[in-house]
Amino acid sequence: MNIYFKKGRLLMAGSLHVLFVFLIVSSVAAQHLPGEDLKPLTPSEYGKWESVRGADFSKDGNWVSVITGTNEGDRNLKLKNLRSGEEVLFENVNGIEYSPDNQWVILRRTLPGKDMQRIREVGGELESRAWLYSLREKDTVTVNNLKKYEFSNDGAFLAMTKTRDHGNSLLIRNMKSGREISFGNVQRFEWNSEKNILLFLIENQKGDSEIQLYDPVTGSIQLLDNHDGEYVSMQWLENSSDVMIIKETEDDTFKEVSHKVVIYKDLDKGVDKKIVFDPHQQGLIDADQRVMADGIKLSADGDRLFFNLYYRTKKYTESPKEVLDTLVADTEGHGDVVKPVFHNKHDEAPDLQIWHSKDKVLVPAQRVSGMKGFKKPRTAVYNFGKQEITLLQDEVLEKVNVEEDQRFMLGYDETPYEREGMFGRHYYDVYLVDAGNGKNKKLVEKVSKYYELSPDENFFIYLKNNRFFIYDIAEEISQDLTGHLEVSFIDEHNDHPLPQKPAYGFVGWAEDGRSFLLNSEFDVWQFFVDGRAPRNLTNGKKDQNIFRLDFTAKDGGLIDTRNKLFYAVEGKWTKRTGYAAGKPGSAVKNLIFEDAGIRRIARNDQTGQIVYIRSSYDIPGDAFYTADRFITNEQLTSINEFQGDYQWSKAELVDYTTSQGHRAQGVLYYPANYSKGEKYPMITYVYEKLSHGLHNYMQPSENDYYNTLLWVQSGYFVFKPDMEFEAGNPGVSAARTLENAVGAVVQKGDVDAEKVGLIGHSWGGYQAGFVPTQTDIFAASVAGAGLTNLISMNLAVTPAFGWRPENDHFEVGQERMEVAPWMAPEKYVANSTVMQIDNLNTPVMFMVGDADANVNWSQGVEYYNAARRAGKEFVLLVYENEGHSLSRKNNQIDYQQRILKWFGYHLKGEQPEDWMTGSVPYSEQQERLRNWND
Repeated sequence: MNIYFKKGRLLMAGSLHVLFVFLIVSSVAAQHLPGEDLKPLTPSEYGKWESVRGADFSKDGNWVSVITGTNEGDRNLKLKNLRSGEEVLFENVNGIEYSPDNQWVILRRTLPGKDMQRIREVGGELESRAWLYSLREKDTVTVNNLKKYEFSNDGAFLAMTKTRDHGNSLLIRNMKSGREISFGNVQRFEWNSEKNILLFLIENQKGDSEIQLYDPVTGSIQLLDNHDGEYVSMQWLENSSDVMIIKETEDDTFKEVSHKVVIYKDLDKGVDKKIVFDPHQQGLIDADQRVMADGIKLSADGDRLFFNLYYRTKKYTESPKEVLDTLVADTEGHGDVVKPVFHNKHDEAPDLQIWHSKDKVLVPAQRVSGMKGFKKPRTAVYNFGKQEITLLQDEVLEKVNVEEDQRFMLGYDETPYEREGMFGRHYYDVYLVDAGNGKNKKLVEKVSKYYELSPDENFFIYLKNNRFFIYDIAEEISQDLTGHLEVSFIDEHNDHPLPQKPAYGFVGWAEDGRSFLLNSEFDVWQFFVDGRAPRNLTNGKKDQNIFRLDFTAKDGGLIDTRNKLFYAVEGKWTKRTGYAAGKPGSAVKNLIFEDAGIRRIARNDQTGQIVYIRSSYDIPGDAFYTADRFITNEQLTSINEFQGDYQWSKAELVDYTTSQGHRAQGVLYYPANYSKGEKYPMITYVYEKLSHGLHNYMQPSENDYYNTLLWVQSGYFVFKPDMEFEAGNPGVSAARTLENAVGAVVQKGDVDAEKVGLIGHSWGGYQAGFVPTQTDIFAASVAGAGLTNLISMNLAVTPAFGWRPENDHFEVGQERMEVAPWMAPEKYVANSTVMQIDNLNTPVMFMVGDADANVNWSQGVEYYNAARRAGKEFVLLVYENEGHSLSRKNNQIDYQQRILKWFGYHLKGEQPEDWMTGSVPYSEQQERLRNWND
């Protein structure tokens, strides 16, 4: 172990035995004299690049910790005493947890990055290790084979599960005395949040389980519960000594298990008081029904238990008879229809699925989701006092939004708009559900979105026809909130052809239920349930700055509007970022607002202390600390100080006009070797909106194949434009936008217009493949995992998205085609790469993984076949057993290097390799792979 202390500007180094030696050092950043040459960045140096990986505070705010890491995988943790200024550096530590009494920390240990890499390469396992470190005494205790750990509520005890040869063991350590007690075969444990009592689950070799209750203060241990099946969970109830246990119940007649719930009350006083919900035993549900484990919630008063009820499948107990039975079913539009059912008609059943055009959900999607026909789990509530179940979800309602501490809840029915919903256009009828009796009442019809009930259960907000409405439940009336305001609460800039554009957002209800917050394009607005005029809380529109409530301003989902609110701020066109604060009704004040990326990574809710990252393209993302809302700021880290030794570049915004005539921006990154007056090649990277990345600090990487820093270090300008797409014409409109965007960059005078390349992946891969069929402004293109035939891809199903059909994605999602192919065949043809292949004059390199479950790799094969038939210059890279993105390092590095070689040949005139210019026989390719390291 290497530990370094720093107090003020004194650095003290420690050995494995924590024997401290005091040294005085000075740290001087790299300085260069005028005219001194800077080094280019090479792959051998990528591994040392650092980044901040996380930060945390002790509960009392006296200590802060920051974790930094290198690309090579090294992790270090700095622990700082904010009162004394003393610092401790722990090497090879990647996590920390403070004790509640602020006396100890647990430090999760790791190995140096190179060692970790070797372990991963051979498929090895890393032993979990940690240090217990005393913040007061500076003592350390080593813990090996650690699986899980947690302090008691006051920090007096530490529970740890450790892996042993005979199974898991639980150790309870008295943090003051250091004494430990051990229990064997422990699977999991849970501390009570209020008192020093602990639950732990023991499983013996026979598979039987039991839950024990342990008091480490008295040393008493009691059997709480035992079970011959599986325990799903044991959970202490908030602010009490009650515990809820969920366990499986089996019935040999059925394939699936059900669940029962046991609640033990007042465990600090004994283990005798309990209540049980076992619906089969109590005769409350049918044998073929089951209680699902997911969705079990207990109300705060403990009177009601909410759960989901579903069906289960019978096991076959005897061989089916070899007969042909018939069943009668009511088939839509045909009355009673006889369905043949063959029971073992042949020796072996066929491997068969039957798909029908009336399927609401595709058969393979049903298979992977475990659906039983079109039945869905139904929400219910059990009343412990009445000992009865009330169904909250009838045959009409598709879902109920359970709020376990409310009498009334909202639910919806999408059935009347089922066909629209199947293809991405969702509407809902909203119902009020009474959890007391299960009755429901329709409130509003055909809304696009609705939000939670007010805390007093009197109102809710919904979105319809580009307006927000408030519904008064007592009066049964709706009121238009935003239609009369000259402010847009709907994202009209969103170019997806949805019947209802998305709103900027419902933020949440105030704690008192008398008001709620909505976002407009730039501002946060407060609306009132009593009809008072809404008020703008932030006034961001004036300077085109976007204000959004920071989530720390919300407590339990509600907003305290009596005190100052905390906002994140971003300039729409300047890309400046920061934070602001203000009390509703008073002016908002910017706390920090800079030409940099300001991003909070840790906050102490007790003290308001903050750790944030400040970065830009050329500014490493160091961690800073503030305790007074950014009035004073202390730098906690100094990563990548060696950056000054290397050639670097800058980034700036470039304005242009989209094909739709709208203002847009892109980020232009300069070559690391930039010299004014010279002309440079440029790589244009496309996807959707990318200008928000202006202040992202780029890390070099040997396996990030679309690495901007690598390209600028290789002597390229890199341009990342914001794209806008015309509905029904995405590819053609992308080409026109790119012509304008690239033209704006070329006009600046630094880029050689004849040496511009295009590159993108997935949706960007579609553009990188298609746009060269519409314009000759690009000298070469690289497309990864992109679409090429909009008709065939529209009619495909996507395994990556649960075997969903692509129809909705194509019409109103990313492809924005608006209608089905047969309704606008000319648009599908005009925007399909393979149908425009005759117009291709640009060399294209296309990458696919032959196990892509997102965009089928046959899309790349179609492009290859079309280009081959049309005699176009085209190279297809097929990476075996890879998905939508390359996951194996060897393939990542290979693709990265082939991109550089492709652009090096076409944009710089470098010598091409033979695979770029002609056919390489398969046998020769295999020979080269076999002799890869020769």
